[in-house]
Amino acid sequence: MPHSEARPSSPKALICGTFAYDTIMIYSGRYRDHLRPEAAHVLDLSFPYEQIRTDFGGCGANVSYHLRQLGMSVLPLATVGVDFEPYSLWLDQQLIPRRYIQVIEDEMTARAYIMTDLEDSQLTAFHSAASAWAHNNSVAEALAAEARPAPEESTGSTTAEPPHAAEARADATGSTHGSGTQSDSGAPGGSAAHRVEVGDYGGFAEYEEPELARLLPDPHKGVSGEPGPVTIGMITPDDPRAMMVHAVDFAAAEVPFLFDPGQQIGSLSPEELLHMIDRSTWLALNEYEAELVSARTGLARTELAAKVEALIVTRGRQGSTIWAAEKELTIEAVPSAAAVDPTGAGDAYRAGLLFGIMRGYDWPLTGRIASLMGAMATEHFGAQGLYVDPEEFQQRFDTAFL
Repeated sequence: MPHSEARPSSPKALICGTFAYDTIMIYSGRYRDHLRPEAAHVLDLSFPYEQIRTDFGGCGANVSYHLRQLGMSVLPLATVGVDFEPYSLWLDQQLIPRRYIQVIEDEMTARAYIMTDLEDSQLTAFHSAASAWAHNNSVAEALAAEARPAPEESTGSTTAEPPHAAEARADATGSTHGSGTQSDSGAPGGSAAHRVEVGDYGGFAEYEEPELARLLPDPHKGVSGEPGPVTIGMITPDDPRAMMVHAVDFAAAEVPFLFDPGQQIGSLSPEELLHMIDRSTWLALNEYEAELVSARTGLARTELAAKVEALIVTRGRQGSTIWAAEKELTIEAVPSAAAVDPTGAGDAYRAGLLFGIMRGYDWPLTGRIASLMGAMATEHFGAQGLYVDPEEFQQRFDTAFL
């Protein structure tokens, strides 16, 4: 897959979060049919699963994958284990660089065991493994490395390797676990079987002003790994210490970032949650998480929205709501053509948010792009099963919103 010379002016996202191997199991019944609240103190349940499969996952990885599908330049930052090689080959196929993915010696890559019933209710068990050392991986060093002028011979597929983040973080965290080996992709192209090309969407002229009609850029003109500074960041659920440190680094560098605390809300104190929200630019939560954050911080959603440029709350089949510029915007849900697996749909939605922000779209268009990405992700098994076809994306958007 040949690509043009990289453009330093292209927007680039640094995505912080876990990489994990997902074991996904599908149950053909309903969990709620087996739950008895009065017997919760002696809970002992077993379910027969008709399908089981191990796939690539992790919130940081899933967002990176879907944002790359949309043709944007993306740099994931994570810590992984010595069993990461199959995942690294997959990233090479997708033209996603690995230079800020740190391999921790004597650790395995994180594992998620995800059990889904026919109503898309999920039970998840997660073992952090190597991701527990993500606080040793420095956002500040990554931002500084990307801001440095690239070597003249660079074509955008590789850049100079930054110093070991683990050593730089040792004084702040008191830990130097592992060797912190870093590697870069250097792959010449993607997989022909895995389509990652996306094109221009002239049909959006009816929805937006003509200058915003081009929805998806050519990924060959925004290849991940190109030289130039990071323009946007994201913090997905990760080791709580890492989330705190990364938020401080983004804020200190004045790099706007999307904050998605997800399943780590319970691991962060109310003070830590507020500390990170105050430093973030945008906040993304699902309905349950929004209730939990409000309960832990004592702030209503409008009060949370006042702290950031936009608060985005997803509500599954009921769509999503965006609070921005003191306005409340309802985004319609896109019906799924054939729901297969909800795993990773929220991450695909968030990739759509980042895409719209990076392209300078307004919130109605950004929210609808995100909604469509989330719906399309449910139509494939696994968290990284969606391949964006430009013609299909255009048609689906027109049908849903025009």
